[in-house]
Amino acid sequence: MGKLVIIGDIHSRAVWRKIVNDNPDADKFIFLGDYFDSYEKRYYPSKQIFNFKEILKLQEDLGDDKVILLLGNHDYHYMNSQKHYTGYNQITYFDASPLLRENYLNGKIKIIHIEDNLLFSHAGVTDYWLKNISSSKELDKLNDVEQFDFRTLEWNMECGNDDFGNTKSNSPIWVRPEALINDKLDGYIQVVGHTWFSPDEIEETIRMGKETDVYVVDCLPHHYLIIENNEFKYIEIRYEE
Repeated sequence: MGKLVIIGDIHSRAVWRKIVNDNPDADKFIFLGDYFDSYEKRYYPSKQIFNFKEILKLQEDLGDDKVILLLGNHDYHYMNSQKHYTGYNQITYFDASPLLRENYLNGKIKIIHIEDNLLFSHAGVTDYWLKNISSSKELDKLNDVEQFDFRTLEWNMECGNDDFGNTKSNSPIWVRPEALINDKLDGYIQVVGHTWFSPDEIEETIRMGKETDVYVVDCLPHHYLIIENNEFKYIEIRYEE
């Protein structure tokens, strides 16, 4: 498995460049999705598109076996989603939609990634969603674009109308850590983004990961995660754009 560098929700930041440059010995870089929809006005649509194209170029240069790109909810709603969520920008849509669709259909962007007993996705895979909501009832079929029904990733209220997505019926781009921990798949350590935490919460997040086998990595621009030799290390990063 080697050294895995896990990069949380980008939201148009270019901090990923420093992370990549700081880890020339990495065996894989795993991006957990949410490449778009910055909450900072300085990241206007054209800058967001440029940043995503640079991430795609990194994957092209290093290979899609070394640079893993996963889909987030803030990417999904630019791909013919019936609903638009916080941060959606119609101007961004015109360029983001074809880029995302093309790279999803050709397998460059995936729903999940598995390394031994490690399961990576944007938000996590619950047992309930996989068995009852997903069109594909097996993990290894979730990345099969011909068999998997993309629409089953949509926001789901079958198990309750929680505005935060904290229900077990929500998908790998939507579910929240509490619901995931209470209904996670057996046999896997899950590594997810989606739910941001502050630098002050790093110790609590580490403890939660050790106790529950769910590691949350939505912590840019202040931390990212390295997994090596069965150790999970959150690395502090200092970066200004």
